[in-house]
Amino acid sequence: MVGNFKKGSQMIKKKAEDGSKINMSAVIRNYMAQNPKTKPKAVAEALTAQGTPVSAQYVSVVKANDAKRKGKVARRPGRPKGSMGAAKSAASAAPEALQSPKVASRTGSEPSLAALASAKDLIRATGGAANARAAIDAFVKLMGN
Repeated sequence: MVGNFKKGSQMIKKKAEDGSKINMSAVIRNYMAQNPKTKPKAVAEALTAQGTPVSAQYVSVVKANDAKRKGKVARRPGRPKGSMGAAKSAASAAPEALQSPKVASRTGSEPSLAALASAKDLIRATGGAANARAAIDAFVKLMGN
């Protein structure tokens, strides 16, 4: 589809005065060469007023293809290659406080924050401090310490 017209439209098959077909892209290129700073919408309006109906989208396509051929199109910056893997691994690496709790060392006098969080979870799970103490005592007897 060229311009705003369907494939079978008479406007697309417009002929030059000598009987040859009009190359719409060439018309757009000529206009753009004479008016290089003109935006596609303005080009489309001007050419339509001159009797060559084209859409702004088609002008954009012709302009972009010409820039590609000339090597003027710089690649738009996007997400760096491999950044998705880094984001996933960073998200999966939880902070130390959220990782599995570490047991306080037997020689240390104060438990770690993670050990205290685990103790809190145990108290909540057993229904109170007395029940948690009973569970720990039972565990110690079971292990033989």
